[in-house]
Amino acid sequence: MASYSGAIVQWEKKAQRVLHKSAGQPYMPVVASPDLSAEQITKARAVLLGLADDAAGQAFLKQLKITGFSAGGEERLRKLLAWLGV
Repeated sequence: MASYSGAIVQWEKKAQRVLHKSAGQPYMPVVASPDLSAEQITKARAVLLGLADDAAGQAFLKQLKITGFSAGGEERLRKLLAWLGV
């Protein structure tokens, strides 16, 4: 079950046994168009990374059911894709 799913939350609330928890994997990757400049990408990254820093951003993240964004996950995502055989 996905760690962010309601199903696992209910499972654990019922004190059901979890046999294995895998290492967290990135989800909701954000990619940029090759038409964007490096400056535009830097600005967009800063906005996403800063969402958790204020109430409005936190409200938006809550709607997405995530706590925030992290940068530098490209290598981790590539490893996941390789593991999946993609």
